[in-house]
Amino acid sequence: MNRKQSFRQVGDSAGGPVDAWHEVIGVDGEVVNVEAPHRCDSDGVDVVSRSILRFPSPTKLEESLGAAGFAGWHRYNDWDRSAVTPTRPKFIVVAWKVARKAGS
Repeated sequence: MNRKQSFRQVGDSAGGPVDAWHEVIGVDGEVVNVEAPHRCDSDGVDVVSRSILRFPSPTKLEESLGAAGFAGWHRYNDWDRSAVTPTRPKFIVVAWKVARKAGS
């Protein structure tokens, strides 16, 4: 993702417009380094938020959920709970643990 793909302008009448976008700085396996610059037109201040994101494979994620004690999970393509397909590989995970009884 780069500025051209993710650029948007937000703001309100008090603060004026703010230009914002995301840039992928580097990829190392399942780890992605991202910067999110924000430029404020009213005062010329630039703020950059940096993030390191991890995108494990579905298999690795399911292994991690099981190791963490989750009893089950579902993978969806989007918040509307649509199915993950080969052409729509993005996924959202809903996981749950079984509640333990008091004193156990």
